[in-house]
Amino acid sequence: MAGNLMASSVSYNPQNVATQANGDTELGNIALQVNKDVCVAPGYNKADSSTSSVVEFEDVNFPPTDWTVVDNAGTGVVWKTSEQWSRPNLTAGSGMSAAADSDRGGRNLYDTELITPVISVASLQGFETVSYEQAFKAYAQSVFDFDISVDGGQWLNIHNLITDSIGKVVVDLGTYLEGAESFRLRWRYYTLSVDNAYDWYVQIDNVEFGLGCGFAEGGLLAGMITDANTQAPLAQAQVQNQQGKVTLTAQDGFYRQFNAAGEQSMSIALSGYAQAEQSVSIANDQVSELNVALNAGLLTSSAQALELDVVAGRKVASDITLANEGSYGLNYKVAEVAPPSGDNPSEASLGDNQQAQALNIARPYGMVVDKVTNSVWVNSAKAFGGDNKLYRLDEQGQKTGDVIDLNPLAAGDDLVADLAFNTRTNTAWQAIFSDANCIHELDLNAMQLTGKRVCPDLDGNGVGGLAYDPHADQLLVSSYNAQKLYRVNFDGSVSAEYDLGLPAFGLAYNPNVGHLYVSANGENGVGSDKADQILDLYVVDLHNELSLVGATRVDGMNSFSQAGLDLDCDGTLHAMDLVMSRTFSLASGQQQVCAQPQASWFTYSENGGALNVGEQQALTLGADAAALAPGVYQTTLLLQDDTAYAAHEIAVTLNVNEPVLGEFGFAVSAYEVNEGDNQVVVTVQRTGGSDGAVALNYQSLDGTAKALADYQPASGMLYWDDQDGEAKSFTVKLVDDAEVETMESFNILLSADDETLLNAEVVTTVKITDNDKQKGSSGSLFHLLFMLAALTLVRRKA
Repeated sequence: MAGNLMASSVSYNPQNVATQANGDTELGNIALQVNKDVCVAPGYNKADSSTSSVVEFEDVNFPPTDWTVVDNAGTGVVWKTSEQWSRPNLTAGSGMSAAADSDRGGRNLYDTELITPVISVASLQGFETVSYEQAFKAYAQSVFDFDISVDGGQWLNIHNLITDSIGKVVVDLGTYLEGAESFRLRWRYYTLSVDNAYDWYVQIDNVEFGLGCGFAEGGLLAGMITDANTQAPLAQAQVQNQQGKVTLTAQDGFYRQFNAAGEQSMSIALSGYAQAEQSVSIANDQVSELNVALNAGLLTSSAQALELDVVAGRKVASDITLANEGSYGLNYKVAEVAPPSGDNPSEASLGDNQQAQALNIARPYGMVVDKVTNSVWVNSAKAFGGDNKLYRLDEQGQKTGDVIDLNPLAAGDDLVADLAFNTRTNTAWQAIFSDANCIHELDLNAMQLTGKRVCPDLDGNGVGGLAYDPHADQLLVSSYNAQKLYRVNFDGSVSAEYDLGLPAFGLAYNPNVGHLYVSANGENGVGSDKADQILDLYVVDLHNELSLVGATRVDGMNSFSQAGLDLDCDGTLHAMDLVMSRTFSLASGQQQVCAQPQASWFTYSENGGALNVGEQQALTLGADAAALAPGVYQTTLLLQDDTAYAAHEIAVTLNVNEPVLGEFGFAVSAYEVNEGDNQVVVTVQRTGGSDGAVALNYQSLDGTAKALADYQPASGMLYWDDQDGEAKSFTVKLVDDAEVETMESFNILLSADDETLLNAEVVTTVKITDNDKQKGSSGSLFHLLFMLAALTLVRRKA
C-alpha cells in the first residue's frame, strides 16, 4: 500500500518521502535541509553568538531604541513590558518581556504591532536566522502574527497563532531575504472580530538576530572505525584532526567530519585501543574516505573454570596458560573476587555525622566515587536545567576542571541519571533515563566514553538508581516509576526482578555485607513494607529478600530533592540534593567497602604482567588445605587488562576430601623357615590408600617356639610417611641349636592406636623346621655300613 517514509539524519531536518502501493518506488537521492537551529552539520559554520544581537526588553523605557509600537485600535492595549502590564515573564526568558495584554487591558478592542528597525541584510554576515521566546494564551478570537517586510515592501506572514503556545521560535529568513538589502520584522496581536474584545495575552523575549549557518570551505571526511581483532564497529571513538576538531563515531562505527582542504593528519583514539595516526588528502567539495581498524590486545586463558581436588591438610597446584591473541601488547593483573563470608550485620547504623557541602553545579543528579583515586564525580542534568556534563570535584566540592561531556548520550528530554563504579574494570557507568534506558561506560582516567553500553528491557520502566555488585558482576538498576529493582547482566539480560517498594533515584551498594542504600524521591508504593516517606535514605538487605535494615532522614534535605548516591571506600555515604545543589555526607555504619574478601586457601603465582602480541605465559594456581575441613570451596579468579574487552573470570572450585589412610596387615598369614636360615623377614602391606603418616607396633608371641631358645624376641614400630604406599619389612633372628626338635612356631602381632587402620591380617605365624638329626638312628646306620664293609673284605681274602 502507498504511504510515507521518513528520511532523517543527525543535524538535518527530516523529510517525508511518498511510496507507491506496488512497492516499486525507487527513492534515489534525497536532499535534506540542514537544521539551522543547531547548525552542527558538516560543512556549515554556526554564527558566533558574540556577533549576534539580542533584545531582552529589560529597559523600562519601552520600546527599545528604533523599535516602533503601533496602536491600530486606538484603545491603549499596546505592546509594553510585562512588568508594566503587572504580569510576570511567562516565557522561558528571565526578567521582563515584551507583552500585549488584553486581559489586563479590560474589555477593549486591541490591534497592536511591535516592529523592529530596518535591518541590513549585509549586517547578518550570512547568518540569516532569527529566534525568540514566546508565550501566547488565547481565549476567544485573538490572533498572534509574526511578519516580515523586505526592502520596504508589504508585510508577509511567517507565523500565525490562534491557540496557546509556549516555547522558542527559530525562523530561517534566507528564503525571504534572497536578493534583498534590508528588512523589518513585526509581531502583531489583534482580534478577528469587534464582538470579541476581551482575551488573554501574548509575550515575547530574547529576540536574537544574526544566527544560523554559513557554508565553510573544505571537504567531507567519512568512514568506519572498527576493531582490528573482531572487525566490530566501534562507537564513541574520537576522530581528531590536526586543528583539534573532534568527532565521535556513532553506534555503527560511522563518522563524518568536515575539514579544510589539503593534507590532514588524523588521530583516532578510543579507551582500550592503541591510538592510530593516519594522513588523508581533503579536496574542496569532495568526500574523502578513511577507514581505520584500531589495534588492541586480546587476553585469552586456557581454562574458563578450574576444579582442584586435594586431601585435607595437603596442597595442590595446577597451571593455566595466558596468551595475547590480539593485535597490540597488553598489561594484565590478577585479582580474586571471593564470595562474601555470609556474616552480615542484621541492622545498619546510618545517619551519624551528617555534613552538607555546596556545589557549584546546576541541577546535580548522579554521583560516583572513583574507587581507585577516591575522587568524586557529579553530573549536571540538562533535563532539569543543567548542561549534561560530568565534573570531577576536589575535596571542597569545587570543580577541578576535569569534565566528561555526556551530551552524546542524551537527546531531547533524556535524563542523565545515577552512576555506578565497576571495581573489576575500574570504569564508571552512567544511566540515561529515556525510552531506550541505556547505561553507558565511562573511562574516568581518560575522561571519555568507551563506547560500551547496556540497554536492558525493563518493561517500559525508567532507570532511576544504579549500583554495581562485583561478586555477581552485575548492575543493580532501580525503576523509579515501578519501584522495582533489577539485576542486569552486561549483555543486557535481566537475571532477577524484585519489588523494591521505594521510588529510588539513587543506589549505593556494599558488596561485603549485602546492604543496598536507596535514595527515595517521592511516595512509597502501596503495600510497601518500608517506613513512611518522611525519610530520605533506606537500607535493605539484598541477601535477605530486600528486608529493611535501616532508614534515616537527612537534615536539610528538601522534598523531592533526593537523587544520586554512592559509597566511598571508607564507608561514607554521599547523597545528592538535586534542588539545592549540594551533597550530604554521612556514616553508613560499615567500613572497608572496597576491600575484596579473599579465600585464604587460594594462591596464584603472578600478580600481573605484560604480554606482547602472540606471547604466552603460565600462571600457577594453587590451594592449601592445611586449615580446611573436608568440603567444597569456591572463589573466582579475575584477569583484568588494559584492553577494551571484559575481564576474564575463572571459576575455581576446590574439593577437599577426607584423608584415606588405607589398611595395614601382614603380607602373608604364615612363614615356613629352616632353623639354619638364622632369620625370617616379615612384611607388612599398606593397601587402599596412602594419605597421612602412620606408625604401627609389632610384637612377637611365643607358641611352641620359645623366645631366646628358638628365636630372638622382636618388637618395634613401622613408619609410613604421607603418600607412602610401599610395604615395610622387619627381621626376626632364629636360634640354631643342636637339639633335635619337631617343627615349632611362634606368632607376630600388629597393633595400632587406631584399630580401624588394621585389616584381618594382624597376626602372622612363623613355622620353624629343625635342622638336627636324632642320635639313635645315626649309630645303627654307621654300624650297618661298617659290617657290610668288613664282609666284603673277608670275601676278597678267601
